[in-house]
Amino acid sequence: LSCVLGLRPIPLFLIVLKAMQSALKGPFLILVSALFFSVTGLLQALAPEGASSWVVAEVRMTGSAIVLFCWCALSGRLPKLTRKLPWKAITICAVCTCFYQIFYFFGALKLGVAAGTVVCVGALPIMTGIISAIFYGKVPQRIWYFATAIAIAGIALLNVQSFEAGNLIWVISPLLGALVYGFYMNASPDVAANMDPEAGIMIGLFMISVMLL
Repeated sequence: LSCVLGLRPIPLFLIVLKAMQSALKGPFLILVSALFFSVTGLLQALAPEGASSWVVAEVRMTGSAIVLFCWCALSGRLPKLTRKLPWKAITICAVCTCFYQIFYFFGALKLGVAAGTVVCVGALPIMTGIISAIFYGKVPQRIWYFATAIAIAGIALLNVQSFEAGNLIWVISPLLGALVYGFYMNASPDVAANMDPEAGIMIGLFMISVMLL
């Protein structure tokens, strides 16, 4: 755009820096996390033939836990394992993420990466909103319904050809993945409010790695 308008090009890192320092920091971080989330299905696609959903999930969780451990160690954020930590919220997040890995990767294996991701990502905001209203008493704002409908319709239209009539029974797997991840989305703020988010996620990932063994 800068070249078209005859303006001086702005380095990408400056755009990122300004976004991090502005009111767009929250939405920007969500977009970046969504980018990394897309790697989830890629791992299933690149996994060796015959690799089960358990194996893919275990590799992903263990690798992520090790990376976060190194990050926390280098940044001085390794937590002390005391009773003061939000263990209840951490455990809920760990259990939900563990089951999400299994449901999602199994759905991606049966439906294909594109179709499995469409169902899971499309259903996630619905599940999160319903769980938030029922268990946490937080009713979504009106704009949530409109935004969710647009997101689901857009993702479905982009990948409608990925679905096959014979595979529709397997849709329940990514739907269950979205359900358990909806619980994670509602419990995770309690972790971030009581400790460094990176440290909380690291502990949860190590717990998941043990669960999947």
